[in-house]
Amino acid sequence: MKNTFLVLNDPKNPKSGLRVATSAEWDLILKANKKLPREQRRFFITDSFEDSGEIDCMYIETTREEYNKWHAQEMRNYRKNKWAEDISMVSLSEPISSTQEELELEDTISNDLNIEECIVNSILLGELRNALDNWNEWAVELLEYCLRGQYSSCTKELVEKWAVSKAVVAKRKHQFISFVKNFLS
Repeated sequence: MKNTFLVLNDPKNPKSGLRVATSAEWDLILKANKKLPREQRRFFITDSFEDSGEIDCMYIETTREEYNKWHAQEMRNYRKNKWAEDISMVSLSEPISSTQEELELEDTISNDLNIEECIVNSILLGELRNALDNWNEWAVELLEYCLRGQYSSCTKELVEKWAVSKAVVAKRKHQFISFVKNFLS
């Protein structure tokens, strides 16, 4: 496996072009990145491909915005692959036993029900609950209010329960909506 490290000629100017960095220089960049706040870090995307039977891995420096787009797509792919592990396929044309006649599985399902949509929604909701739980202790509770159709009317209850002001609840609601939108994008 071959690793190539492409870094910006001038980290403060993304239009300065890329150059190949040495392994030692790459190590120094990573060590320095660990000590910096996120706003000051350098960002890298990865790309792997096969070349003559050998895997080449490239680490490419980019802007924070481009990294965020790339990372969001990587996370979507990760979640999609993770969900695929937990799903087994069943053919709707699979014959099922019946004492009277031969039926297929699709013959026993209501035409009004979109099974695929139900399954995807169930999986997505479970993943969203986990992400919200890991993100903030109050976020799952807001999700529950949303699911019950009480998102707009729950402020007073949350002010009393959390012992915070209406402004704090409004801020948390805004953060919640932003988190859910980012998760679903």
